[in-house]
Amino acid sequence: MDFTAFSAGMKILKVDLNGPLDFPDMTPSLLNRLKEFGQRAHPSDVFFYYCSNPEEWRLGMGSEGFVAVRNGEVVDEIVWRMN
Repeated sequence: MDFTAFSAGMKILKVDLNGPLDFPDMTPSLLNRLKEFGQRAHPSDVFFYYCSNPEEWRLGMGSEGFVAVRNGEVVDEIVWRMN
């Protein structure tokens, strides 16, 4: 999926999976999943945290997680929360 289309209307934050990840409610289990996520990545992959806008959460269509982007395309994803 095209990252520009995927990210439309979402909160997006570029993340370094090798650095500190300071997100509220992050569990050790999620940290382990993110470590594995980074290990299976291609060297050119860029990682982003995403979160749906409040209206999507209100409508029951919200999601939050992390994506790997390669050449402008989402190539992998960890969904952290959704409703």
